[in-house]
Amino acid sequence: MAIGRFPTYAVYGLLWAVACVLLGLTAYRVHITEHTGRSYEPIIVELLVSSILTILWVPIVFVLLLSTRIIRLEMAGAFVLWVMWLVGAVDTTVGLNAVDCCSAIDLHGSNVEPNSPREELLPIQRKGV
Repeated sequence: MAIGRFPTYAVYGLLWAVACVLLGLTAYRVHITEHTGRSYEPIIVELLVSSILTILWVPIVFVLLLSTRIIRLEMAGAFVLWVMWLVGAVDTTVGLNAVDCCSAIDLHGSNVEPNSPREELLPIQRKGV
């Protein structure tokens, strides 16, 4: 019976590892934010809570899967964690839109001012066009 559930254990193990990585990255973000004197973003709290709940939930699911077949409780917990991770991912990636890191390369050169640092990033130097 435990061999048939190996893919489930593998996915939950991977989820636990990803949650540990997210907890470390979020803790580093909090550390950097505290030392620079800036205020923290509210999504950081949500990312911390979702990673901590995931780290606590995965061992509980392992015990539940080994002892009994409580599918509804497992699915309800997985759904709640999925929604929390989805909200964190959406809010974090929407915040990346404000960072001007992707507009440094302008292939057409229409928005690049002469002698600007962005002019050096152009793959083709257009002269007289």
